Amino acid sequence: MLTLRGFSLAVFTAIAVLSSSYTARATSVELTATPFTGTPTAVHIILDDAIGGGDINVTVTVTEGLGDLRGVFLDVRDDVLFSLSNLQATGEFVTGIQTGSVIDLGNGANLHGGGTPCPCDVGILLGTPGIGKDDIQSTSFVLSLSTGNPLDLSAFANQAIGVRVTSVGPDSGNREGSAKLSGTIPDPNLPVPEPTPALLTAIGLGMLSYAARLRRR
Repeated sequence: MLTLRGFSLAVFTAIAVLSSSYTARATSVELTATPFTGTPTAVHIILDDAIGGGDINVTVTVTEGLGDLRGVFLDVRDDVLFSLSNLQATGEFVTGIQTGSVIDLGNGANLHGGGTPCPCDVGILLGTPGIGKDDIQSTSFVLSLSTGNPLDLSAFANQAIGVRVTSVGPDSGNREGSAKLSGTIPDPNLPVPEPTPALLTAIGLGMLSYAARLRRR
């Protein structure tokens, strides 16, 4: 049988959990980039700062058909621009990085064309031209600053991102297309609406009323 003391403890615990759950902030954001030109395809993108140390892990995956990932282009908030000369990108398929006003990483890894989100602040080159040496359907890389303040997801909030994909096709036998994709990185700092004082008061009064009935038994 639930005692009054046990019930009261449960009440306060529930209210505390309810309040804290509404103030949580995201440690990762995700989006799907879609073509502004080229063959129909889609790329799912996840940015995650839960790895610690001020690093951002970026995962890109072709999710519609097949395609060879060749480059990722990102913008950052204006107040982060001064740090970009120290930006590093590390990953299995990272073959280059440019910062500044970037739209072309060379060898076809560019975002030229109507509707482009670039020039962008950062460009990360992936792999090699064609699918003879590599065929990158999904990969991850880590962005970090060698000096200065550590990175966090807020540096990319509401900023543009672009992806270059070549050798695009619906299956392995038909990969003659290519695509240039874009999207907007969500803001990880948008707070989940907190419960109003009136709601918490109503919950508390209801629980206290129930506790009073327990005392009378």
